[in-house]
Amino acid sequence: MEHIDNRPEQIAIRKAQNNLIVVGSGTILFGVWSGLKMFGSVLMLRNETVSDFKRVIDVDYTGMPDSAVFGAILVIAFVLFAIDILFRLYIGRSAIAEGRGKKKSPVYLLAAGIMITFSTLGIVKSLRAPDEITVIGALMPRVTITSIVIELTSTIMLTEMIVSAIRIRGLRRAEKHRKRTEAGD
Repeated sequence: MEHIDNRPEQIAIRKAQNNLIVVGSGTILFGVWSGLKMFGSVLMLRNETVSDFKRVIDVDYTGMPDSAVFGAILVIAFVLFAIDILFRLYIGRSAIAEGRGKKKSPVYLLAAGIMITFSTLGIVKSLRAPDEITVIGALMPRVTITSIVIELTSTIMLTEMIVSAIRIRGLRRAEKHRKRTEAGD
């Protein structure tokens, strides 16, 4: 039977590792939700999206048919979704790996910080001018309370990820130091 180390610092490490696994999985799921929301919004509000897009990039003078504009919007939406999901996959999978005890580069924490910054800016903009088009421009419909709450939840989750990763690293450093000190006695 395997002995489980129940010293307080080991319990704290296991708790933070579990937290990283949970928030890493949540980050990936929020990426999927974000993509579904983007495509659903574009499809449900096709006419408004096309007119907003034409207004933003001022393509009325080209005589471009709405179907071609809508096709361009779908391509842009897909590219944005791919970038977002790849970014979230990298962050989420790195957090899960670190939660499982693998040593990970702190780059994913920097990426999570960047995502927090953009989310926070989006939330602030949405609260200041809820009737305006969001940061992404014509590709997103008007902001709803639900979107703000979900974005806020995602931001809190990413913050928790960074805190847990830093906590694990600090506890492991302290554990190494303790072992060296005990070996030196």
